[in-house]
Amino acid sequence: KEFLENKAELLRKTQEMAESGDMVEYFSFLQENWRKVVEDHQEMEAKEVQEVIWQMWSKVKTKQKKVKKVRDPAEPRKPLTAFFIYQRQMRQELMKTGNVAMSNKEVMGMVGERWRNMDQDLRREYEKQAEELKVDYKKEMENFKRGKDAED
Repeated sequence: KEFLENKAELLRKTQEMAESGDMVEYFSFLQENWRKVVEDHQEMEAKEVQEVIWQMWSKVKTKQKKVKKVRDPAEPRKPLTAFFIYQRQMRQELMKTGNVAMSNKEVMGMVGERWRNMDQDLRREYEKQAEELKVDYKKEMENFKRGKDAED
């Protein structure tokens, strides 16, 4: 049973790598680091060494920064959620009262606590505002996409 589970896990890993095009990259990494890991951990078996190298490679892959997609400045921004509308309003109220001595973490904690304990009717008002913003956003996106299609 353990053998079949390990085989399934290895198959899953290789399929993920093949789909992402990282197979060549992984085997190059394996070739570069195999000897070093074996020398450092002489008591390990081949499968254990390979697992150590897999863990090393996974860490290297997660540390690599992904290329950020460049956003078109003309593209409409996504609408605020009900919570963020409430948060913005609460921040403005705090600024008006002059209670600026609170840290950002304290403010966020207080706002989150008030949001969780808020009356459902009041919460529905914020959700209604968010829904209206969402509808406007969808209309703006349709217009933006139509304009972009016309350019192409």
